Amino acid sequence: MRVLLFTFLALLLPISLVEAQNASGVYDSDFNEMTIQQNGNKITGTYKWADGRIEGTLSGHTVTGWWYQSNGKGRFTFVFNDDFSAFTGKWGRNDAEPTSKWDGKKTSGASASATSLIAGVYDSDFNEMTIQQNGNKITGTYKWADGRIEGTLSGHTVTGWWYQSNGKGRFTFVFNDDFSAFTGKWGRNDAEPTSKWDGKKK
Repeated sequence: MRVLLFTFLALLLPISLVEAQNASGVYDSDFNEMTIQQNGNKITGTYKWADGRIEGTLSGHTVTGWWYQSNGKGRFTFVFNDDFSAFTGKWGRNDAEPTSKWDGKKTSGASASATSLIAGVYDSDFNEMTIQQNGNKITGTYKWADGRIEGTLSGHTVTGWWYQSNGKGRFTFVFNDDFSAFTGKWGRNDAEPTSKWDGKKK
């Protein structure tokens, strides 16, 4: 019986460690604040430098993939420490081997400060907007051409689609630290969001 219990605990320990070790979270990085989301071995993220975003694959403690900015793109490699609280990284332009420094340190867990804080009524560039939050799913309505939004929250950034009686398109809202306001962009249909759409909680 004692042997069986020990075997069970030995099997359970690695599982709990795997669950605890996750790259998701907000990091201070060499390219400003970065919010990373992990879904299985797929890594996505956004960072506050030239509309930056990353897409990569996690293998063990190493993420390899591509970065995309308004001024270019290229490859990157992040090597995380044992508890995923920091990474040492390299980046390069286009297909070049990543050689330039890109390090980061976690400041909070994924969306830790965002729990239901987004929900509320905002004065926005498209009139009054009411936003609801359910986990990382964001929905809302606003008083402009029967407007509504549907999006996904990652850290402090919501990306998704707006729908109106006169069209639809993509949007990005970046909220401040206490989720009392956002700076946003919108575009028509599949176009990259570039037009201003800001808001402040009432």
